[in-house]
Amino acid sequence: MAESSQSDEKLDLKVSDSHGALTHFKVKKTTKFRKILTAYASKAGIEERAIRLMVDGERVNLEQCPGDLDIENGDQIDAMVEQKAEELSNYRRQAERAHRMASSGVGLKGSAV
Repeated sequence: MAESSQSDEKLDLKVSDSHGALTHFKVKKTTKFRKILTAYASKAGIEERAIRLMVDGERVNLEQCPGDLDIENGDQIDAMVEQKAEELSNYRRQAERAHRMASSGVGLKGSAV
């Protein structure tokens, strides 16, 4: 029974882009990183295939979940974007907008996956 409640435990994770803009997600320890990637890509306006998720400098296997990597509440995941000219231009515009919003106190907090 304790194992079931542990898998239902929600974590507040931060996904950070290369400019330091943070997007918050509340996820279960059993939520696959693929689902987190999909939600992040949608919010950031970036194609999923262009994003690589990293934890402690290591690329994340999208079939794993935060519980597999002992990720705790408040931990940060880094989102790295493959740099193709057209995608990079779109990403920079989105990142600059997110950074301006974060600087003015408006955030993307409160997203649920």
